[in-house]
Order: sequence, then structure tokens, then C-alpha cells
Amino acid sequence: MRTTSDLFEDLRIKLDDFIRQLEITVQNTVEEEKQRVEQEMSEKMKEIDEKQKKLDELEKKYNNTIVGNRVKLDIGGTLFSTTISTLTSQKNSFFSAMFSKDFGVKPEADGSYFIDREANDFSLILSRLRGEEVDKKMKSLSNERRERLFEDINYYCLQDTFSDYINPTCVQCVATLNSYDKIGLIIELNNDEIASCAGFADFTRDRTIKIWNTREGKCIATLISHTHNIYSLTKLRNRRFASGSLDKTIKIW
Repeated sequence: MRTTSDLFEDLRIKLDDFIRQLEITVQNTVEEEKQRVEQEMSEKMKEIDEKQKKLDELEKKYNNTIVGNRVKLDIGGTLFSTTISTLTSQKNSFFSAMFSKDFGVKPEADGSYFIDREANDFSLILSRLRGEEVDKKMKSLSNERRERLFEDINYYCLQDTFSDYINPTCVQCVATLNSYDKIGLIIELNNDEIASCAGFADFTRDRTIKIWNTREGKCIATLISHTHNIYSLTKLRNRRFASGSLDKTIKIW
């Protein structure tokens, strides 16, 4: 016959089992609820992150690119802040083409537009594009810096903007070479020869390069290879030169 102690012991065991099962059930329920809440939180955070990214992109475009006419140029690692209207104040220039639909240039991740070229005295070029007089600044430059400035002016096709500063008034014209409706780029090949192309000055027409004999004043060769406008001519060694085009090729001649 079972005693009262036995009954209490059985009851204690059953109670312990019940409590243990209850703890397991509660723990499982809490864990499931925790996972559900974490899943919902994760989805909400992803949604918030996506919206934040879109906001950041919009803010970056507004602050750093063309929105509001503002733009940042990264020239060889040096940043310049200006406006599209300033950069494109001269038609048929490097920048007017760069920010046209035909060029299709896109900003870097930080919103700036990168140009792989030394900055040199680009701040002076920017001042002139803003309509400022730069005569004193140019006179203060050394001959070496002035030569680099003229190279940059030719590279960016800004001859018209700097016409008052790069056209001597006491030099006599010894020859007139007629070919293009407009000439954008010219480089010296040797003492008697130069190469020229329309560049951005004639944006939809001539894609040729012409070689001239400066003594005879005649075109001695017409080079046809590029399928789009030529934006750069660079003299190389051994009487060679290179041309760069919007057809995304560089030709060595």
C-alpha cells in the first residue's frame, strides 16, 4: 500500500515534468516570436536602407553634379567647383562637347567628373571662363608655366576664350592655310610640317587629319581613319603623333 509520502513524491515528479514542459514550450514560443520579430526587423531595415540609398543618390546628384547647374571637376586629383554654364560658355570647346548628349559622360562615384590631365594652372582657365581678366596672372607666370597653359588651352579647345591673350599684335602672317570650315586642334610635327583637325569646332562633319607643309602652304596628306570627331592630337617621338577620338580609339600615325 502506497504511503502519503509516495503520493507526494509522485505529485512532485509530475509537477516538475509539467514545469519543465512549460518552460520548453515558453522557450520555444519566445524563440519563434524572437525569430519572427528579427525577420520583420531585418526586412524593415533593408527597406529603410534602400530608401536611404535612393535619398543619398538624389542628394549626391543635387550637390555634386549637374543638378542646379553645379559641377565638380577632378583634374588629375585636384578638385574644382564651378557650373555647367561657366564651363560651356565657349561653344565648340572640350567642355561644351563633354556635357552634351553626344558625349554621354558620367560622373564618378563621388559625383565629380574626372579628367586625366595635370591641373597645372586650370584655376586661371576657370577664372577666364568666368569672364575675369587674367592678364596680370598670365604675366606673372614663368615661361614654362605659360607654355603649359597654352597647351591646356589647346587641349580644352578654348582658343576663342583666350584669343586676347594668345594672339600677338606685332607678328606678321606669312601664310594662310585653308581647308576646314573651322579648325579645332593644331600640333607641330617638325620644322616644316604641322597636323590639324576640326576637333570639336566642327562637331558633326570632318573626322580627318591634315598634314601641312608650312613653307609651301599646302596640304600634303589627308588621314582618314576615325569614325567620330577627333578631340586630341599629341606629338610623339620619331616623327610620330597620336590622335584620340570620340569613336573611343587612339591612332598612332
